[in-house]
Amino acid sequence: SLELCLLGRTNHLRSGDGAFINTNVLHMACSVDRCDLCSLVFRPSLISGAEDSIFEKKYVRPLMESPTAKGFLLRRESGQDAEALCQLEAAFRAMSGAEPGYEFAVRGHLSHLWYLLYAQKEADLAESPVHVSPTDTVRLKAMLDFIHAHYAQALTLEDIAQAANIGERECLRCFRRTIDLSPKQYLQQYRIAEAAVFLRESDLTVAEVASRCGFDS
Repeated sequence: SLELCLLGRTNHLRSGDGAFINTNVLHMACSVDRCDLCSLVFRPSLISGAEDSIFEKKYVRPLMESPTAKGFLLRRESGQDAEALCQLEAAFRAMSGAEPGYEFAVRGHLSHLWYLLYAQKEADLAESPVHVSPTDTVRLKAMLDFIHAHYAQALTLEDIAQAANIGERECLRCFRRTIDLSPKQYLQQYRIAEAAVFLRESDLTVAEVASRCGFDS
């Protein structure tokens, strides 16, 4: 199972569930227990083709620019969502298999997925729109970029807040409003994730990895 923080809400995803996350939308996911995550990141042009095509004008751009389509969950038990999830899984299988011509299969499944999401947009997305302040988004991105660049160093709350030119209290509130974590919790989880990569892909000792990732004990 997975905890997905999206648009200021923490959502529990069970096996078989999924999510659509639009471009430039901050989000965070943490596994509750062991889970395999299938993720596909693609440019809209994969579906729309040429700029200003009928596909872009009629289907791609409306979903991308909709204020209620920043991100939403896909639940396995929902009939509409189940078909979209099947297309997502089929696209992932085609990409993983890399059989000759798999690119066409991936594009076809993603195109079908996009149409299903577009068809649901008016009925499902407008039902409970969630608003995250653009100011919070800009501030959080600046602070996350700072953490990603300096996570190996001894960072304080003041250091992180200064990356967005705000005070420590506002820094705490901004993190809570957007990803429902404190700066310290996010920093710790990011360090652990980076340490896992070092342990898996390098010959460094545990102590060397800890030192490189900002752990002092």
